Amino acid sequence: MLRRASVKDLDSIQRLNKQLGYETEPEYLIQKINDSNIILYLYEESYKVIGFVAGTVFDYFYYPKRIARLDGLVVDKEFRRKSVGKILLSCFEEEAKKRECTMVELSSGLPREKEGTYDFYIRENYLNQTDYGVTYFRKDI
Repeated sequence: MLRRASVKDLDSIQRLNKQLGYETEPEYLIQKINDSNIILYLYEESYKVIGFVAGTVFDYFYYPKRIARLDGLVVDKEFRRKSVGKILLSCFEEEAKKRECTMVELSSGLPREKEGTYDFYIRENYLNQTDYGVTYFRKDI
């Protein structure tokens, strides 16, 4: 079952975040759960949260339409390959459309390619922009 996340889901979100390799302070997650620019849905099975999708809705300076940035999609390792990721991604896209977004963008680390993450997004009709000469840069400040 799909549903919006709430502060009561904090432990489940943190547990799944760890499977992605991230540890996030509870206070920060509570802030994000309550942020109106965040899309955050959970997938539950037998009252257990087994996946979530999270992202941010925003406007680029140079692009006149709204964008949804998919920040994270994770399915518990015990429940993968059962279409839960596809359901969560579809939910994210539909919510982004309701918020008048015209594009979803995401980045995925190189190690995730071996896990099948790149293939998953390609099957869902996402374009690998690396093939189009786009490179992602980042600087901590």
